Amino acid sequence: MNVKKPGSGLSRAVWLLLLAIIAPARGELLTPGEAVLKDLTKALAKDDQTTAIARLREIGDLYRYPASPAEAKRLLDAAAKAARSPRPRIAVAALRALGRTRSAAAAAHISAFLKAPSQIPAGVPALVAAVQAAGRLRQSSLYPPLLRLAKSAGDKTVADQALFALGEFGRSDPTMRRKVFEQVLNLCPALMRGRARWRRLRAPTLRALQVLSGRRLNSVAMFRDWWRVAKERRNPFQDN
Repeated sequence: MNVKKPGSGLSRAVWLLLLAIIAPARGELLTPGEAVLKDLTKALAKDDQTTAIARLREIGDLYRYPASPAEAKRLLDAAAKAARSPRPRIAVAALRALGRTRSAAAAAHISAFLKAPSQIPAGVPALVAAVQAAGRLRQSSLYPPLLRLAKSAGDKTVADQALFALGEFGRSDPTMRRKVFEQVLNLCPALMRGRARWRRLRAPTLRALQVLSGRRLNSVAMFRDWWRVAKERRNPFQDN
């Protein structure tokens, strides 16, 4: 429809009304990332946890297809900030979003949680989510703190989830797999010294070794025997 300008038959009042309607619509042409960030900010300010969690879920996917590098950073920073919420549901959703980004940049945020678990406002649920996110990210900076948690975390759920996360490194390149497998195998004597702890952690430990090695062996001794020969190969995870 052709709209006439003021003075050509259409009253000035009607023309201004049309401009008032059209201008905000043009201003709302946000990218998907900008729209999610706007909604997330409002939801967090209102303590609308349902909306905030839904928008955090979107961040993990949107991060991989941002409108610009600057927008990608804003998405990552927003998730990292939300991960420090004292609300467990918000913190868990944010940490899961960081894991879904599959970004090396997210590893620094996750590493901070793993290295100082007592400082996480949302407590154990958020720490478990951070451990699981570390398994998704599979960055070299993350397996040392996972090993420490597997060895000495006071909460057994955190410890066994750390072992499962270490198993995720079985999908890394052979060099990384070799390092992590050897570290988990070397951790076993320390785990086995505490009888009650070992009863709880034996299954996740063996599962981590199985996934890392690609071998369905059923004892630490069997893995040691296999590794004694396999580690001499260039890629110990390939069948001869």
